[in-house]
Amino acid sequence: MLPWIAEELAALTDAGLLRRRRELRLLPDGWCEIDGRRVRNFAGNDYLGLASDPRVIAAAEAALREYG
Repeated sequence: MLPWIAEELAALTDAGLLRRRRELRLLPDGWCEIDGRRVRNFAGNDYLGLASDPRVIAAAEAALREYG
């Protein structure tokens, strides 16, 4: 590796600015796990967990039957 690259990487690491890939696992009911920590998934479209709510599913099925 070129010496200046190693120096730049070390400087970024020391400053806490070195990016790293985060491990994400989607969980049910609008939750996810990021790097082993369970958090609410506000970045997804189902952060309220309504997609698996039986009332929402029943309403969607009724609308499909009535309106196609």
